[in-house]
Amino acid sequence: MTSLPAKSPSLSLTGSNLARNQAITAGLLAVLYAWLCRNTDAEIGYSPAIIAAIVLGGIALVKGCTARFQNDLIKQIANPKPYFRTYGEMLEIVRDPAHQSDRWIGRGFFWGHSHRQMEKELSKTDWRKDQQQIMTKAAMWRFIKRNPLSLLTSPFLTLHTVLGKKHRVAISPGAHWLRALDKETPQYLSEKDLEGHMVIFGTTGSGKSRFMDTQLFQAVLSGQSVIVLDPKGDKGLQRTMQEACKLSGQPERFVYFHPGFPERSASINPLANYADIGNLASRIANALPGQSGEGRTFVSMQEGVLRTVVLGMEITRERPTLETIYHYLLNRDELAEKALRSFIVQTHDEKTLTDVLQAQGNQPALQALRSFYSRTKHMHCPEIDSILELADRDPVHLQKTCTSVLNLLQRLTAGKLGALLSPRGQQFNLVPTDLQQIINKGCVLYVGLDSLSDSELARSIGSLLLSDLAATAGARYNFEASPKPVFLFVDEAGELACEPLTQMLNKARGAKFTICIATQTVADFTSKCEKPADALRILANLNNFFALRCNDSETQRFLTDRLEKTIVTSTMRSHGISTRADYLSAQNGTLSERLVEEEADLVSSSILGCLPNCEYFAIVAGGNVIKGRVPIVVATASEFVASEY
Repeated sequence: MTSLPAKSPSLSLTGSNLARNQAITAGLLAVLYAWLCRNTDAEIGYSPAIIAAIVLGGIALVKGCTARFQNDLIKQIANPKPYFRTYGEMLEIVRDPAHQSDRWIGRGFFWGHSHRQMEKELSKTDWRKDQQQIMTKAAMWRFIKRNPLSLLTSPFLTLHTVLGKKHRVAISPGAHWLRALDKETPQYLSEKDLEGHMVIFGTTGSGKSRFMDTQLFQAVLSGQSVIVLDPKGDKGLQRTMQEACKLSGQPERFVYFHPGFPERSASINPLANYADIGNLASRIANALPGQSGEGRTFVSMQEGVLRTVVLGMEITRERPTLETIYHYLLNRDELAEKALRSFIVQTHDEKTLTDVLQAQGNQPALQALRSFYSRTKHMHCPEIDSILELADRDPVHLQKTCTSVLNLLQRLTAGKLGALLSPRGQQFNLVPTDLQQIINKGCVLYVGLDSLSDSELARSIGSLLLSDLAATAGARYNFEASPKPVFLFVDEAGELACEPLTQMLNKARGAKFTICIATQTVADFTSKCEKPADALRILANLNNFFALRCNDSETQRFLTDRLEKTIVTSTMRSHGISTRADYLSAQNGTLSERLVEEEADLVSSSILGCLPNCEYFAIVAGGNVIKGRVPIVVATASEFVASEY
């Protein structure tokens, strides 16, 4: 049997006071009738006073619960500021023995059918107007309490400032009554849930960085190696990671990389890890623009040239860097000569090489080596043939063909950035200079890509680093029996939507990588990927979805489509009258009320656009839905200064 829905609660102070007064009145009458019952001579079973006392007591209880519920709503609205957690409190959360392998995601409650019903009922009311009135009144009183002297010294100015708060369009964004629909408790994700990776959606300023503060802090304090790729360069994330390292007693774990601050940055070689040296050509090619349509043909041609160069470096036994690859692209004859020298030594011996060079006469060394190589056809090598063919290419034609890769390598190797991405000599011994070393030493790496200054360069560096991480993950999976966990966070992930990111998401789980990406909308991926299917490949590899305030309808639909459906009820009332042609006054009348059930999303799309800052809906692997909120992480309580609402 389906019960009628409760009457829509009210957010207004009037509604709360009315329910409270009704509860008090009913309670007092219940006590009065109970007193009358005690002093009557009638038998208890027939005493109308007892019956009245029981009925009124029940009414008082119901009205009291209603008053308490509405009072909680009003309190949540009147004080909309986010809450905070200090570093010390976060440390206690990490060290809680009951949740050693879990990840705390703030406070909240499981969202179910009853909450959806209450949300629907409240949404039908004029809650924005009521909320604004409550917030405005609370903000006015807060201002007066904080500035009592100004009320005495400048009463008219103070009054003008206080009254000016009435004209604000919104004191604080979002439906703050959502978190009062149930009791909030600490929420944790299990280790198994974390293996499925996560994505955070949220518009600018909704709290994505604050959410990540809590996740990064826990990952660092639990001893994990942490890598953050941050295109925009959020100083808050950097500070959180650095302070967490200090709190763990190992400040040296923090490693910083930022193209805009080379004097403070560690050097990282993004080509350091590979299983097949030929794959390095694909890495650089993936970082080139023009990956779709006709541009893909030119990218493939340039990838072939790069492959020839790196294979030549394998013959000469040189370790590739961006700088050396660029050098040999510009000096192809030098690469050909070195490759021929190495090949002759490997196939013959040092004496043969010496004899060839001594017999060269006045001809260049390269020509003498080529003549010897051409006479020993039984020892020919496809790689050497490709290198010689590349050396013979018309420079003008090659320049036109490889314009994109030459421009990219020129930018990646110029000035101080070149020293950061192509460390040489003793620089390898100063700090960890490749991602595998950083992971093996348990370091905490922050990579700011400075995309506001140069988005294309930031995307290229990010793509190269993700490719290197994919190679590192493959090595961990193949050769390490029990690799240590690694937490990888990619902020503004749409900027780095590329094939290496997809590969990390769908293959790195076995190498103990936990990946979290953050973005504003689904369109961030579809706009950057060459095909819509490539964007879906990224999103399909994510199991845990966190939705902060989302204003984009496509993103809202994407999230609600991953939720189960539920049934919400509403009351439909109708009335009618009947008349006759010869007698116009009403003869009969009807009044009916019926319950209507309809299928609806467990979380409505509209409510995703009404979330306050730092509040979210989480869709955890398996379909569990949590309504939660995360704190602002600060060093001390005195650092937390609430905004003036």
